[in-house]
Amino acid sequence: MKNCHTFLLAIGLVGAAVSGCKRTAVDMDVLRVLPYGASTQSVTRVLGPPTQVLSDGRTWSYYSSNVTHTVYVKFDTNMLYYGYEIRD
Repeated sequence: MKNCHTFLLAIGLVGAAVSGCKRTAVDMDVLRVLPYGASTQSVTRVLGPPTQVLSDGRTWSYYSSNVTHTVYVKFDTNMLYYGYEIRD
């Protein structure tokens, strides 16, 4: 019986550790309703500053060490928001 309790405790600790890990660095509920055509200022106001701006200048990435996926926010040639991509 003691082994069973130890096993259940271990499973509970792993579950708590996994649930404490965010999957992305931005709130996906907010990102999903971000309107197409939003300015870079609006995106920054809603999501915060990007972790990195890629060399093309039109792709912003959001990530941190405690998340499992990187979010790429994309802008058109007029620097207006047109979508996002999530990568591992």
